[in-house]
Amino acid sequence: MTKKKTKIKISLCDLANDLNGFDNKSIPIGVGYIASYCKKIHGNSVEIKVHRSFKELWKDIKNSPPDIAGFGSYDWNYNLTIAALKKIKKLNPSCLTVFGGANAEIHHKDNKIFLENNETVDYVVYGDGEKPFSNLVEEYKKFRNKKNWLKLIKKSEIDGCRTLLDGELISGQPFDAITEMDEVPSPYLEGFFDHLLEDSTLMPIIQNIRGCPYSCRYCVSGTQFGKIRNFSIDRIKKEVAYLEKKAKNRFLRFSDDNFGIVQHDLEVSKFIRKNFDEKE
Repeated sequence: MTKKKTKIKISLCDLANDLNGFDNKSIPIGVGYIASYCKKIHGNSVEIKVHRSFKELWKDIKNSPPDIAGFGSYDWNYNLTIAALKKIKKLNPSCLTVFGGANAEIHHKDNKIFLENNETVDYVVYGDGEKPFSNLVEEYKKFRNKKNWLKLIKKSEIDGCRTLLDGELISGQPFDAITEMDEVPSPYLEGFFDHLLEDSTLMPIIQNIRGCPYSCRYCVSGTQFGKIRNFSIDRIKKEVAYLEKKAKNRFLRFSDDNFGIVQHDLEVSKFIRKNFDEKE
């Protein structure tokens, strides 16, 4: 079926179980970074929304399914993620589905087994997701209006992405991780989380530094790009000021693997302390 040349609708999801409130009471910062970077690269050709609960996701897409759905998966939401992927594929078999997050393995053999066992997943993105996901969107834009578009995309070797085609694992080159972190726009300042900040149960998260110098085997960070990279102090200040005005939840969480390991952490801590004292 030929697709119309309209904006590409993208749903980015890090789902929390919400049977009795949220089991993970925080803003989904990871998929937010992917959203803001993708919007920076692809501009008005994409329409992106970030989702925290399946109920909110389903309400948004049941009458207007996404063209691309990306999921951040972790131990606490793996089953929910897989169930949501199945529902989306049933709703829109033409949706391009992407699986990432800490549960996305880096080894080819593990990816092949996972994709064989989960036919509703089209692509696995491992490690930092900003560049690979945007690479995948770029390929989708090239082929979306062609017959057999998914097969054409899968024939491309997309850096940072892996897929199955006729039983064979197709993999691009390992991507170059972003080293200048301010290249990734703030999902807070870009407004991607405004609807979630209205929920007082969801705690805002800020990432100050990314990466870990250690290789601990019990920790997912030990298997990923280890160079420590930080957002600028000016960026952190703007985000804190934004959250002071917008967030209903008055706590702030840092997602750093090792907060306090570099001098930059001390500068951020001093700023927050000073900012808090001035509000007394």
